[in-house]
Amino acid sequence: MKIFIYYTITNNPFGGANSFFRTLIEFFRKNNIEIAAHINDEYDIMLINSGSRGQDGPINISDIKNVKRFGSTSFWDMALKRKKPKKIISRLDGIRALYAQQNELTSMDLLQLKAAQLADHIIYQSVYSIESFRRFQFQTNQCTVIANGVNPSLFNTVDKIFWDGQRKLQCLAASWSNNPLKGHQTIAAFSENSEIDVKFIGRWPQSVDKKNVNCVSAKTQDELALALKKADFFLHPSEGDNCPNVVLEALSCGLPVIYHESGGTGEIAQPYGVALSKRIDKQAIEQTLQILKKDYEIFKARIIDHQTMFSIETAGKKYLEVFNRICSNK
Repeated sequence: MKIFIYYTITNNPFGGANSFFRTLIEFFRKNNIEIAAHINDEYDIMLINSGSRGQDGPINISDIKNVKRFGSTSFWDMALKRKKPKKIISRLDGIRALYAQQNELTSMDLLQLKAAQLADHIIYQSVYSIESFRRFQFQTNQCTVIANGVNPSLFNTVDKIFWDGQRKLQCLAASWSNNPLKGHQTIAAFSENSEIDVKFIGRWPQSVDKKNVNCVSAKTQDELALALKKADFFLHPSEGDNCPNVVLEALSCGLPVIYHESGGTGEIAQPYGVALSKRIDKQAIEQTLQILKKDYEIFKARIIDHQTMFSIETAGKKYLEVFNRICSNK
């Protein structure tokens, strides 16, 4: 089996999808799955990511149509029928209009829906993702839910010193985006609690007061893994996320999570942390931290017991099961 991934990865920080595809490609190569370098190479399956090619911008619907029908975007390949048609698998994230709390579909939403209609199979990252597409009248029986997975050689508990119940709690939050719905105001509110130190990695919006947050710029995967291992818990107040990669990275490093219940975050974080209160004030934050402290050892034990669930080994095997099934349906 040979796969073409219609997404250009970068080693620089570029969001969760970029991190996931870097890790997925490593998994494929480790398992002797060939990765095509160019869209017009010979391969069996094209894997697309919503409506984005990463740093190369939006996907091209004409490219996908031609690959599905003719196996190539080359005029001569199509005219001479030199390539076999390819299977298309679309990895869908979520509806951006919902994430941005808008009533109308965005241009990127319309693009990913067009691409999804061409797909032979859909991979959703969460049940919430399925439900969000159904709200806009898109659904298919040819679909599978597969949560993301992280690189266990980077994100792990090796050399981690867990909280002993005595010292001051170290909180880490991270976001590549400075979108206000990422919850920067909540992170700032937590930093005013004297029982914790709060560090944030990523982009902080100028419109939000940092309070006592120690902000640093976005980090590479290696640097992020080291920072996670130094923290005691992860704070993820982002609203409407479908399957945040950074939460899986935090869990894989042994961190309980304080998270926003909206979206699909709770599908992965609920057994291992505490959901945020609907109100964010001094009393609510104190209560949330008290629950975290009281149940810290329970969360820690569950995370360690289930650590393989967060790994690319688990997610990657599920992707290959789908690919093999699709390839066998000639």
